[in-house]
Amino acid sequence: MSLFNGNWAESYHLYPPTIPLLIVLLYALVKWKVGFDKRDIAMKILAVACGWFVIGVYILKLWSGHV
Repeated sequence: MSLFNGNWAESYHLYPPTIPLLIVLLYALVKWKVGFDKRDIAMKILAVACGWFVIGVYILKLWSGHV
């Protein structure tokens, strides 16, 4: 909700992967509208990087005890 209210810092503090996930989603929607190519290397790189970011944040939260 804080992201939709324009509070980017609080949104990032609550769940850091929100913004990268939205970027991947928007990129996928644009590619789907324009013409999706299964061999699109940029989409694969964005998806894998975003996945690793989500996993990294989760591991950091587990390590620090904030889960």
